[in-house]
Amino acid sequence: MDTDLKDPLTKGLVYQDTLPLSWSVVDSLPDEGELVNINEANESFLKLFSTLEDYHPMRQERDESMSEIYHELTKIDLKMNLMLEIIGQALNRNVSQPKRIDIRLGPEGLEWTCDPPPVRGSLIKLELFLFPRYPRPVELQGNVVKVISEGSTSKATVSFRGLSVAVQDWIEKIIFRHHRRSIANVRYRRV
Repeated sequence: MDTDLKDPLTKGLVYQDTLPLSWSVVDSLPDEGELVNINEANESFLKLFSTLEDYHPMRQERDESMSEIYHELTKIDLKMNLMLEIIGQALNRNVSQPKRIDIRLGPEGLEWTCDPPPVRGSLIKLELFLFPRYPRPVELQGNVVKVISEGSTSKATVSFRGLSVAVQDWIEKIIFRHHRRSIANVRYRRV
């Protein structure tokens, strides 16, 4: 198999979920300037939501000497979360997201269920709504490296192209945090 067409999901952790995803075959990658803009927008978005997802004053250890500050931060956090929820709901009413489908995401590629599938070797543009509550997709490009038919549907795998190191790092962090939470949830259910 051509080295450019090897499966990008065979190593490392993989994020599995059912998320809104749209894809289209394109003739070429965006030009260098456009790729920089896409990567900067993706990095900014992934950083923002990763940070929001990670910080919760209620999870922080409580120091009695900071009780007043802790309570104020908790109130601000709750208000911000409520505001984000309301804005997300309002935006979702005005922005139609694609259908939710099964995906597997790695730092170097993505697999999704599709019908009809793209042709192996095609150049693809993907719009993945990693945080469906907030209707802004992460835009990714890549080559279709594998297509497997499974009855009436297929699974296609794309190896990313044009992804900046920073965006790849944020995707890795999101995958790792998702994996860590999954393990914590399994341990919590056992207790």
